[in-house]
Amino acid sequence: CELALAADLRVAGSAAQIALTETKLAIIPGAGGTQRLPRLIGIPSAKEMILTGKIMDARNAYRVGLVNAITENDEKCSLPLAMEYARQMVGN
Repeated sequence: CELALAADLRVAGSAAQIALTETKLAIIPGAGGTQRLPRLIGIPSAKEMILTGKIMDARNAYRVGLVNAITENDEKCSLPLAMEYARQMVGN
């Protein structure tokens, strides 16, 4: 989750599960997850994920703004969309 949080745009497969799993091991996420997550999805939802170790499915991640798009659960579907985002950004 923390690597994705550092990205400008995020694409997830339909079966993706997103969490800060370190918190279930009593480890503080060390790559900025506790700072970036609240900025993306709001403090209440971020606190729920961080404090409980809750795993969010792709649909909920899209609903709260954690991912920009959901594709079929296949790299062959997600990669073309990510590349299309990249082409659009390069064009700007």
